[in-house]
Amino acid sequence: MLPQVPHYYRHCPYDRHVGPHANQQRLPKEDVRRAIERRDPEQVPCWFNWFSREFWALHEPRLVELVQANPNDFIMVLPAHPTGWEPDEQGANEFGVWTHRAEGGVGGQRGGSYLDDWDKLDWYLKRYIPDPDSPGRFDHVPKIVAENPGVYVAGHWAYGPFEQLHAIRGMEQLFVDLYVNRKDVLMLGEHLVEYYLGLVRNFGRAGVDAIFFTDDWGWQGSLLIDPAMWRQFFKPWYRRIFDETHRLGMHTILHSCGNITSIVGDLIDAGLDVLNPIQPHAMDARVVVREFRDHLTFCGGIDVQHFLVSSSPEEVEHGIAGIIRLFDGPRGGFIASPANSVMPETPLANVETMFRALRQHGRRRARS
Repeated sequence: MLPQVPHYYRHCPYDRHVGPHANQQRLPKEDVRRAIERRDPEQVPCWFNWFSREFWALHEPRLVELVQANPNDFIMVLPAHPTGWEPDEQGANEFGVWTHRAEGGVGGQRGGSYLDDWDKLDWYLKRYIPDPDSPGRFDHVPKIVAENPGVYVAGHWAYGPFEQLHAIRGMEQLFVDLYVNRKDVLMLGEHLVEYYLGLVRNFGRAGVDAIFFTDDWGWQGSLLIDPAMWRQFFKPWYRRIFDETHRLGMHTILHSCGNITSIVGDLIDAGLDVLNPIQPHAMDARVVVREFRDHLTFCGGIDVQHFLVSSSPEEVEHGIAGIIRLFDGPRGGFIASPANSVMPETPLANVETMFRALRQHGRRRARS
């Protein structure tokens, strides 16, 4: 029987079933660093465990076995809520936002927030921008770093500047705000970025190796806003976050779904080291690799919309080999993973094949 995972690993969303006892199966930290920095790693690092909640519910016993035998090659750790914090009677989070989930539905959607009128902005900023230094928020992080010596650890949070802004204001309303309430958007965004910078500094003090946050910018066809507007509002915020991350000796990793090809060059210019997830049916992976391989490391690339769902195990085996050949450059620059959470309709046999093929074809001698 495997050792019990310490309770504070609940803050590690992709390792809560694993813990430090599986570290002998992970690549050494230095190999992950060499892959990100394109310094000829021995193997392709892998992020195996990215499954939808519904897929877990269907296959949990077998998935626990798989992820314990094949842990991710890096650990992601979230900040915690402050000691004693609880949602209010509305169910609002620390940002004063609440969500709704349909019974039997997949995921959730924004229900509302306390900033429903810009006249409330000053009041909102004083009450609902969290304090990154609150007691209890980072107590678990040094423990996880210390218990996993030689393992690459990324400080992680969901909801970057764009995602948090549209959670607070609503997606449609934020698109209007970007045109007619620009000063208010900038004021709110500046406070959010200061909060993120506080997270970066706390993670840096705890000794993590990277900052990994999410900010979904694309739909299947293109960016959600005009790239010129993105550069005006958001690029300076990203640069500040990335600069502080680099100042503290950490890599920068961004998850951004959809077709964001039009701003990949800007993200590199702002200081991005690793881009996830490179969704094959949204972005032309060959174009992205050709244009940006020398300046960016790719994470993802394994299609969850069609390839993993409808292929045979034999096709998955062959396809994984081709994905690694496409993304993994002469000196590295690739972290292999699904290009989003594995969907519930995916055959379990295909996931088992993916795990096996990633290790087999990610070995240096297999790529030579």
